[in-house]
Amino acid sequence: MGFILAEAGISEAMLHQGIYLICGFYVVARAGVRFFMFKAIHERPRFLRFDEVLLFIDLVTIIALIGSFFVFLLLGWEVWKICLIVGGLILYDLAIRHIILRREARRLCSLSQDWDYPTALRHVSDRAKSGILR
Repeated sequence: MGFILAEAGISEAMLHQGIYLICGFYVVARAGVRFFMFKAIHERPRFLRFDEVLLFIDLVTIIALIGSFFVFLLLGWEVWKICLIVGGLILYDLAIRHIILRREARRLCSLSQDWDYPTALRHVSDRAKSGILR
């Protein structure tokens, strides 16, 4: 591995920084996708109004997570540490999805008296599933 990295002019420190950058990208991009996934289309920024754009960003983050897993293996990290990092990132994604879903349902309830919390939660969840989580 050292010979290949030296040939490419890449030090191990640069590789570590790149991996941490990829993990940071995963955290920020997944939070952004989850935030806009539960928004109505007219409330999203213009470049995120199509569900395919959110799906593409979601796909890029998953590929980045898989890539970081294999680069960690290439660096010689222990498998249990790698699984702990990747598992933590996946749990982060589930937690951020849950928090943003609940927040959007509360926002919908505050906008109109016609909504009660369980109905708003079901509506927001169904709206998100219809676009991205088919």
